Amino acid sequence: MRWTSRSLPRGARVVCFSDVHGNMPALEAVLEAARPAEADLVIVHGDIVNRGPRSDQAWDRIAGLVDPRWLLTSGNHERYVRAHLAGPAHDGVMAEVHRTSAWTFAQLGGRVAALEGLLDGVMLESPGLPEIRVVHASLVADDRGLSPRSPEAHLRTADGPWGMLIVGHVHRTYDFRTQGDVRVVNAGSVGSACDGIPRAGWIEIEADPSGWSVRRFRVEYDRSATERDYQTSGFLTEAGPVARLIHREWQLARPTVRPWFEQELEPVKRGERSLADSVETFLQSWEG
Repeated sequence: MRWTSRSLPRGARVVCFSDVHGNMPALEAVLEAARPAEADLVIVHGDIVNRGPRSDQAWDRIAGLVDPRWLLTSGNHERYVRAHLAGPAHDGVMAEVHRTSAWTFAQLGGRVAALEGLLDGVMLESPGLPEIRVVHASLVADDRGLSPRSPEAHLRTADGPWGMLIVGHVHRTYDFRTQGDVRVVNAGSVGSACDGIPRAGWIEIEADPSGWSVRRFRVEYDRSATERDYQTSGFLTEAGPVARLIHREWQLARPTVRPWFEQELEPVKRGERSLADSVETFLQSWEG
C-alpha cells in the first residue's frame, strides 16, 4: 500500500476533490472556484481519468499543476486503465462491456505509465486533532463506496484511531458518522454528479482551534462544452455501448450505469441478449 502523511499547522486549508472522469469544463470550474494555488495542500483522490470524453486533457491539466503541495491518489478507474498495460484486460463479452477503459488507455497513450505512481491514500495530522485519512472509495477497496446506507460490516472498516475519513467514488455528497464515531465525508464528484444536481463538487478542510472543519461546495460549469466533448472525442462512437450509459448518467445527473450492471450484466454474459440491445432497451425503459 502506497500511503503518505502530512502534518498541518492550525489554520491550514486543504482542498479535496475526486471523480473528474475526463470532464474538462467541470475541472476548470473547480480549479477556478477552489483557488488551489492559495491552499496549503490539494488532494485529488481518484478517478481523474476514464468514464468521460477528455481523460487526456484532464490528466495533463492536473499533472501540469502538481508540486509538493499536491497529492494524487488512485481510484478504481485509474486501476482499470492501468490493467491494459499488461495486454487486454478482458476477453469475450466482458471486453466489450469494459471497452471504455480500453478506449481511455488508447487516448492516454504514454501517460498511462504515470498512473502507476499514484498513491493509495493520504493521512493528515495536526497537533491535538484526530487523524484524517483520505482515500478514493473506502479502506476496504477502491471500488467499495461508503454511504449512510452501507452495510454495517462496511462501515465498521472505517473505524480506527482516526477521526475522519474523506472519500469519493459514489458521486454523491455525504457527511455522517459510523457506529465507531468516525466522521465520513464524501466530497462528491467534479465531473459526473449522481444526486440530481448537475454541478461540480469539492470540499475544503481546515485545521482550526476547535477541530477539523469541513465545507462542501458546488459550482456550475459549461455543460454544453462537455456535451460537445462527448460528441466529438470519439467516446460515444468508439468506446462501446456502455459509453451511452455513462453519457446518459452525466446528462441526468443520476445513476444509470450501476442499475444497468445490476439488472442486465448477467443476462448479457449468458448470451440471452446482445450488449447493444440490452443498453438500448434499458435506456428506453429507464427514461420512460
